[in-house]
Amino acid sequence: MAYPRTGAKMVKTIWIGDVQSGMYDDQVVELKGWVKRTRGSNKIRFVVLRDSTGTIQCVAKRDVLGDEAFESVKGALIESSIIITGTVNVDERSEGGHELVVSSVEIVGSVNPERPFPITESAMAAADGGETEFLLDNRHLYLRTSRMTTMLKLRSSVFGAIHGYFRNLDFIEYQAPNFVAGAVKVAQPCSKFHTLDAQPTSLNLGNSMQKQPCRHLSGCTPLPLPSGLRNHALADT
Repeated sequence: MAYPRTGAKMVKTIWIGDVQSGMYDDQVVELKGWVKRTRGSNKIRFVVLRDSTGTIQCVAKRDVLGDEAFESVKGALIESSIIITGTVNVDERSEGGHELVVSSVEIVGSVNPERPFPITESAMAAADGGETEFLLDNRHLYLRTSRMTTMLKLRSSVFGAIHGYFRNLDFIEYQAPNFVAGAVKVAQPCSKFHTLDAQPTSLNLGNSMQKQPCRHLSGCTPLPLPSGLRNHALADT
């Protein structure tokens, strides 16, 4: 059946990346993710499911699922949240070398057809101003594209390696409270604002003022860092 799930635990135990690595060949698995794209006919649908670890093609047949469940799969738009159960089949023709033969499906969160997620290249190119202007106006959709996901993973790996390197050398990380993450002039004034209990306070725009007392309190010397790490001051112990 394909009914919306409400109030149930959504713990994810199996990831698409693990399926594509061959850990679950010929096994029945339950995958949770989002519809990346879909195609097919009135008898069979090919749904590409994605999560944070990768994508896999899922093959859904009407004579297996039944009319109601099959129609729900057919009507699932891009970025619909879905739970698919099926058998992992090794298929070198499929992207990643595996596909999922669907035995049951559950729509967790459907997309409103009147307000879809137009993040396909063709849809973005057809928007006013083209793909670039569309993504600038809809930044939350940019995070759902495979290009941005790859960039974020690379950024996370690079920053993790840099932080890991300095921590292995007994450095400590200091994150100064400020409004602006990037570098600002030392002479920038503090910004005044009110807290939730209506108390007036101020917070400087940059992190230079906090770095200096940090050096004296910890008895260490701040380390100059590249621009991408200026708001993550590391100090040698």
